[in-house]
Amino acid sequence: MSVGEIKRHLITFNIRVITVSRARGDAKPGSDADLLVKFNKVVSLFDLARAENALEDRLRLPVDLVMENSLKPSLRPYIEKDLKVIYAEN
Repeated sequence: MSVGEIKRHLITFNIRVITVSRARGDAKPGSDADLLVKFNKVVSLFDLARAENALEDRLRLPVDLVMENSLKPSLRPYIEKDLKVIYAEN
């Protein structure tokens, strides 16, 4: 799947920023993709689950979506040091 196709899919779910912790390069086969996301609008848990399931189908690997505003302050430095932005709305 091309980056353009992924971006089109993210727009469908009003995701405006997505970062990935797999950027370290130490993911093992079967590892999930931890994706930190920001949405353009308020979303329900149903919307979040629907986006997560659709991304799993598209990427063909387990996905764990984490909303950026839900990160615990104590964990933020550890998570942010390995993040790589793979999509950001202009």
